Amino acid sequence: AQGYAITTDEAKKLLAHYEKLDGGGIYNNRKLPFELFGQLQENYTAIGWGSMEHSADYVELAAYGPGSTLMKPFVRNTELHNLMLNAAGVKV
Repeated sequence: AQGYAITTDEAKKLLAHYEKLDGGGIYNNRKLPFELFGQLQENYTAIGWGSMEHSADYVELAAYGPGSTLMKPFVRNTELHNLMLNAAGVKV
C-alpha cells in the first residue's frame, strides 16, 4: 500500500520475533513487534513513531460552524486543545 518492500534481512528480523511467540502471543498486542515494524517503516517513509499511537506525520483537520474561523492552515497539536476551548466559548 505504501509502495516499498522491506529487505530480506528486515523480513527475517520480523519473522524471528513471531517464531519466539507462544500460541497465545500472536493474539496479544503487547507481544507483537509494533516497535520493530515502526522502525522499519521509518526507513522508507521518513515518518517516526513517538509511541504506539503517535507519529510525527501531518494529519488533515477540518472545522465547520461557530469558531471554525479560529482554525488556521497549520495548527500544532499542542495548540488544538485551547483552540477548541476558545471555539466553544470556554474560559480558561
